[in-house]
Amino acid sequence: MTNVGEALFGTELGEEAIREARRSIPLVIRLGMYRVLSPGWVEKLPVNRRFDQATARMTAVVHELMAGRDADTDHGDLLSTLLLARDAETGERMTREQVHDEVMTLLTAGTETTALILAWACHELGHHPGVAERVRAEVDEVLGGRPVTFDDLPALAYTGQVVSEVLRMYSLWILMRRTEQELDLGPVRLRPGDEVVFSPLALHTDPRYWDHPEVFDPDRWTTERVRSLPPGVFIPFGNGIRQCIGHLFARAEVVIGLATIFARWRLEPAGPVRVRYTTIACPRGLPMTVRPRD
Repeated sequence: MTNVGEALFGTELGEEAIREARRSIPLVIRLGMYRVLSPGWVEKLPVNRRFDQATARMTAVVHELMAGRDADTDHGDLLSTLLLARDAETGERMTREQVHDEVMTLLTAGTETTALILAWACHELGHHPGVAERVRAEVDEVLGGRPVTFDDLPALAYTGQVVSEVLRMYSLWILMRRTEQELDLGPVRLRPGDEVVFSPLALHTDPRYWDHPEVFDPDRWTTERVRSLPPGVFIPFGNGIRQCIGHLFARAEVVIGLATIFARWRLEPAGPVRVRYTTIACPRGLPMTVRPRD
């Protein structure tokens, strides 16, 4: 939450927004799926009131922060980037409501999900020491003992393959889209406003597209094997114009996190993993022994 908050709002101007994000965004994430899947008549239940209150608090803070900024000044954070962005065709800027919606997307999609992918990556590397050793060798070669930077990401190719494989195996089990116009989806006629529910996890483990989908295999992400995949069979962040705005940010976070950890530590499984399921598999307990590297 701190990483995303500081990237969005800066460390000085956005302190209040970061504090409110720590308070409200976990509630929005935890209660959001209940809200999405609930019929309208349950909106007055306490669980939905807490969701509304958390959303309202975060909305107020974001709008207050935007109101206090000069829209033509770059403060070096993502909020400035969104405020300054212009449509490539019309030259128009986003409305404040659109900027707010993008900020909320980055806060909700860029915190818990990113932390879970990083956790599952550590889990899989702990259970596959050969893969972990390859990650350590790459990190040592690229970094040479210095801290990782954003510019190092292209050279951390194998670490990126590990992240892609974790994203494949631990994807969201459900995404939803609403149709804007009438169309045919296979044999089904969809009308405007219809809700379409689909499963990235089911797609990512479909044996028609993936050899031995139950096996953790980062080498399936070599350039040659990726080229053989049909379009659209790997959608951990959605796809098309509705793809998550933070997908590159999230990948960068996880790769940088893994490089930082494995440059200094060895992680060894230390007990059974307990899992609960929301929109993604969440480890309720993921015990590991942390040892300094030699």
